[in-house]
Amino acid sequence: MDVGQFCVDQLIFGFVEDDSDWAVMVPGGYDWWPTERRQSVRIIGRDTTDNSPNSLVSIQTDVVRDLDFTWETATALGKLSKQASLSGLVWFPEDNSVRLCTLMKVQEENLMAVSTRLILAALLQIDEAARAAEILSEKFDATNFSSEHPNAGFRVTPSPVTQALNSLVLSQSSIAPPWSESDFTTINNHIFPSGAGPFANLGESGLTVEFPFHTDFTSLSRVWHSRHPFYGWGLMIEQEFPVNYATDEEYFPVVIKMNLHELTVIPRGQGVGAYWWNRDKRTIVWTSFIPNWGYKAEPQLNHAHQILLADALEDKARLLCKDFTGYEWDEDSFDPRRTSTYKLFEVAGGDEDLMTALGLKILEDHFKKNKE
Repeated sequence: MDVGQFCVDQLIFGFVEDDSDWAVMVPGGYDWWPTERRQSVRIIGRDTTDNSPNSLVSIQTDVVRDLDFTWETATALGKLSKQASLSGLVWFPEDNSVRLCTLMKVQEENLMAVSTRLILAALLQIDEAARAAEILSEKFDATNFSSEHPNAGFRVTPSPVTQALNSLVLSQSSIAPPWSESDFTTINNHIFPSGAGPFANLGESGLTVEFPFHTDFTSLSRVWHSRHPFYGWGLMIEQEFPVNYATDEEYFPVVIKMNLHELTVIPRGQGVGAYWWNRDKRTIVWTSFIPNWGYKAEPQLNHAHQILLADALEDKARLLCKDFTGYEWDEDSFDPRRTSTYKLFEVAGGDEDLMTALGLKILEDHFKKNKE
């Protein structure tokens, strides 16, 4: 099966089939004008770095043109990236344009999870592109990136598909998130099949994982119930990396290039979100958000989505560790003594009551075993 083409066909069926007058089919994808902005879907190649080769499926929606790269524009893009859902704002240096981009790796094992996630990403991009364009064009006098369909011209009336945002996604924005402790346990157990020890802490509202980052540090990954400023309740995903540069000015081009590479060339993990710089913590953060509507109650598909998320968390943490520090994980990488949780335990002197007050689910015998 051509898994990349399957994903494209699902997008055509979901969005374009009933709106074909505003679409142009091209090899490996299509261009579609759901509004005045073009959305482009492409199979852009294959990633063969894993044991099973992946097709790379890209979704891009035009936002603005003529946006010069400055400290101010980089800061604005960073603030918008903090509110990322399933795509990120990417600045293209060749024409000073900005597009919303999603890039996912798909193979037969994750096909259904990836295809359903791409459908939601494409829908959210339509709304987010308009919102980002308004902010960037007003603040920096950038040009709204509208364009003509080659035959139908400029689109004045948006596609009826755009109403799905209100009828489907926003209709579930105020209810409690459906992700349960069982879902977080599935993610945790897939990452740590032999037990996480102090590297993970989970409960009914989320999961926190520490991954190795060089020999003495860890990166922090969190998955938890949270409210998005536009989509209401859902699942927030953040991965924080302690990448420290000497000056503030060094962060911006790094983050801009990371978004460009991961959302248009090849992602570490999955390209559904965006990087931004946390100035206070001096860390680079990856943010993604899944609205409640993105939860799939059907057991088999729900399980597939949690495995997709687990693989993405682990892959991004492993690859960024290697890229930034040169350190490759090995059998000694998950020594519990490197975790912040373990360090807190040592500060507490093994006091179980104090550890309970700190909200850390840790077994004392686990630490005794690792100290022997």
